[in-house]
Amino acid sequence: MTSLDLAIAIADYLKEKNQYYFLSDEKYAGQKLLVTYGFLPKALSNEDLKKNFPHLVVRFIEEKAWEENLSYGTNRVKIRVYFGTVNDDKDKSFLEIYTMLEQNKQFLLKKRQFGNYRLIVDSDKNALNIVIPEEQPLPQWVGYIDVFY
Repeated sequence: MTSLDLAIAIADYLKEKNQYYFLSDEKYAGQKLLVTYGFLPKALSNEDLKKNFPHLVVRFIEEKAWEENLSYGTNRVKIRVYFGTVNDDKDKSFLEIYTMLEQNKQFLLKKRQFGNYRLIVDSDKNALNIVIPEEQPLPQWVGYIDVFY
């Protein structure tokens, strides 16, 4: 299994786990979660942008191998899982992205191995990092989880 295969396997797994996901804002009811690996489709218009939300995108970020591990065929892979939601509620819209990140963190912690890749759980190496950027393209909300295998 290659690093890209790992990203695809994670995307497939999270797609299954999120099959019943829906946006809480009734204004956006019926918009299905777009789950893919790599990149979102290019948005050339506001209509295209709307089609990209909500989303979950799994992307290979980097792979590191070092001398002592080369003989064992092991390395460290960083996968980033991007999330995007949309909600017009001015007071509670941030809860949607937080909930989505938290649920998917739990899904990733429950399945710690994909093929020959195992989730790194050493306290020094940070198995999962969750980020919600300060600046947000409201009413869309974005965040991501970095996962290390």
